[in-house]
Amino acid sequence: MPTMFVVTHWLPKLFEESLQRRNVCSPMKLKKKLYFCKGSYSCQRILATMEQTSTTELRPQVNWLENRWVWPGTTGKCDATVDDKGRVWLKFSPVEDSCCYKVHYGPLELFPSWRTTSRNQIRIDSWKPEQVYRVQIYSVKGDLTKEQLIFQGKLSWKATTTTVEQQVPFQDASVLELRVGKILSCKKHPNADTLLVEEIDIGEDSPRTIVSGLVKYYQPEELISRKVVVVCNLKPKKMRGVESKGMLLCGSTKDKSKVEPLSPPENAQIGELVSFQGCDMKPTESGNQASKSFERVVAFLKTDSKGIALLENRQLLTSQGPCSCSIVDGNVS
Repeated sequence: MPTMFVVTHWLPKLFEESLQRRNVCSPMKLKKKLYFCKGSYSCQRILATMEQTSTTELRPQVNWLENRWVWPGTTGKCDATVDDKGRVWLKFSPVEDSCCYKVHYGPLELFPSWRTTSRNQIRIDSWKPEQVYRVQIYSVKGDLTKEQLIFQGKLSWKATTTTVEQQVPFQDASVLELRVGKILSCKKHPNADTLLVEEIDIGEDSPRTIVSGLVKYYQPEELISRKVVVVCNLKPKKMRGVESKGMLLCGSTKDKSKVEPLSPPENAQIGELVSFQGCDMKPTESGNQASKSFERVVAFLKTDSKGIALLENRQLLTSQGPCSCSIVDGNVS
């Protein structure tokens, strides 16, 4: 391979791929850098649920110990913020006739570093939480020999945790393909004691094979001929050697002591598209997009005091009425 080709083509491509791998690093690995951790959970496609609809975020907070504008005859200020990568941004009032600014900064006990900027803001990397820093800002005039102190202060910052309410992902809900199905056969998984394998008619040419974790709650014969609600466009997944092409929506108590598949109205048509009240359902093709959308939606699925399945406060509906189960005030997954 020619050396020039390696330098101009292969190395840049390798570097780009490395950056892409770094960008998909999990939030927990980036926690030390104060990337906001939005919270995540794995949708196990069996009975996974998430009871909380709020997340805890790490939010850096700046605390000024001294904040004084000293440019004579003027009023101004300096604001400090910390971005999600732990970098401190200083933004201060501009001074007339300044060609640039010189910023001195550093821990109190050390000799300060300095940087210059032509704008009235500057980014400073590698600040450590809980440590007190000195900041001094100088205005530099046109001949570059005159420096005038315009601001001085002392600050520290720390990461505080705050609880943030999540927004209900109605857009994600609209891309799910939920259909009325009927279980034609059900048997225990040949390679797993905790799984059942169902053949479900959802109005297609042939039944769907779906693997579920209902062994603890039902005998296989109890589920045969039962109408259910099926999530049809999740990415197919092999579970102990059997490929599952969907998932049953089930209601469950908070402690998972009872689990029951959601039931559509008895006269609902097999294969009918099920929708959330007020949502314009536009299902996507089977794959990762639908699976990720379902993971974001499942935290907001629940049953009300009558056992009706809800997305926040919107019912899960067929043309004949809502889908429900006997479990009240529970989770749906």
